[in-house]
Amino acid sequence: MRRLYISKKTTLISLTIILMAVIIMVLTLDHEREKPQREDYLPQLKKRYWTYLTDSGSDIDTSSLQKKLNSEGKFSDIAYTDKAENPRETVSHLERLETMAKAYHSKNHARYHDKKLKNEILAGLEYWNQHPVQAENWWWNRLRIPMILSNILFLMDQELPKYTEEASIKLLQEYTESKSPPLNGVNLIEAEKVNYITALLQEDSGMINQAVSAIKESLKVSSIGIQPDMTFHQHEQSVQTGTYGIRYSLETASMFTFVHGTPYSFSNEDYQLLSHFILDGIQWFIAGDTIDYSSLGRGITRKNN
Repeated sequence: MRRLYISKKTTLISLTIILMAVIIMVLTLDHEREKPQREDYLPQLKKRYWTYLTDSGSDIDTSSLQKKLNSEGKFSDIAYTDKAENPRETVSHLERLETMAKAYHSKNHARYHDKKLKNEILAGLEYWNQHPVQAENWWWNRLRIPMILSNILFLMDQELPKYTEEASIKLLQEYTESKSPPLNGVNLIEAEKVNYITALLQEDSGMINQAVSAIKESLKVSSIGIQPDMTFHQHEQSVQTGTYGIRYSLETASMFTFVHGTPYSFSNEDYQLLSHFILDGIQWFIAGDTIDYSSLGRGITRKNN
C-alpha cells in the first residue's frame, strides 16, 4: 500500500515558511492581474518547474549510482520484479534516474551536461521502457510511477532519441490511464500535477488549464479533504491531517508558486483557505518535530513515522 513519509523538516516551521510565501503572493497578486501573451507565460511556467527540480541537484552524489548501473541499463543492487503488490525496490530504478537527471542539469554539479551521465540516464530509461512495472496496487501505476517518469521526461526533453521519447510518452500515457478508484484529496492533486508536467512538456496550454482548474476545484471544504473544522479526511471519514493533510498543503502550495502571476493563478479565496487550513488545522497537530499520533491514520504503524 502507499506510504507517506513525514520528515522532521515537515514541521510547523516549514509550513510557516509556506504561509509567508503565500501571504507575499497575495500582497502582490493585484499587481500581476494582466494576462501576458502565450509566448511570455509558457516559458515562465517551464522555467519555474525546471528550477523546482534542479535547485537541489548540485549536491547529489551520482558516482555511487553510476557504478551500479550496468551496460543493460540496470542497477546491480536492485532485485527487479515486473509485478508486485509493493514494487518499491524496482521503482527505485526510476527514482535514481530522476536523481541523476537533476544532477545532469544542475549547473554547479561536477557532472553538469556530462555525456557519460547522459548516456547512462538514457540506458536506464530505455531499460524501463522495455521492462515496465505493472504493480498490483493501483497507486504505483496511477500516481507514483507517472510522477517520477514525467519528471525525467521533463528534465531530459530535447536530450532523448526520438524512439526513446515516443516509447516513454506512450508508457506514461498507459500509466495515467490505468485503473484506479475515484481520485480525491491528495491523490487528485498528484494526478493533476502529473498532467500539468505533461502539459508543460507538450506545451499544451489547454491541458495546463485543465490540470490547474481541477486542482482549484478540489480546494474547498468537502467530505474528502479539508473539513469544516480544518482537519483533513482521506480514506472515507478517517482523520489524516498529519499525513495526507500535510502532503496536500505542500503540493497545493507548490502549485500556487508554479502558476502565480499567470492566467492560471489561484484566487485570493484559494490562498486564504489554504492559509486557514495550515494555521487553524495542521498547526494544532504539531509540537516541535512531533505530529499528533491520532492524525497519522495507518501511517502510525510505519517505520520512521
